[in-house]
Amino acid sequence: MAAQVQAVRVTRPGVPEVRLPVTMGGELEEIRQQLAALTARVDRNEGLRAMMDWDLADIKQRMDAQDLLLQALHVAQSNHTQRLTRIEETLGRVDATLTGVEAALSGVEAALSRVDADFRGKLDTLVAMLDRLVSPSGSPG
Repeated sequence: MAAQVQAVRVTRPGVPEVRLPVTMGGELEEIRQQLAALTARVDRNEGLRAMMDWDLADIKQRMDAQDLLLQALHVAQSNHTQRLTRIEETLGRVDATLTGVEAALSGVEAALSRVDADFRGKLDTLVAMLDRLVSPSGSPG
């Protein structure tokens, strides 16, 4: 039996055609099977690469969304900080005003105590004078 030399064409999209010599018919079939297996494997790897690209795009999209959320949170926090600062300043002014009101109220209380004491003293004087004018029996005398 003489071995015949045959050429096998191996093609793949985007790759130049290659002709491989084959010396036996059985080897040709084995090479075809191996080539088919390798082609399937390459196709699976391309699919996996495409899935990885899709996953990376999804991750990038999520990261972009998180960046936007962080920026929005920063703006909100900055606004809240400004509002809290204004509230604290207003509260400081209210506290100072309240301290002034408390001091004025203390002065009013002291003045009322003096008026009360003066009034009681004068009232006691009037009662004593009325007692002298009115006799113990209830008649003037």
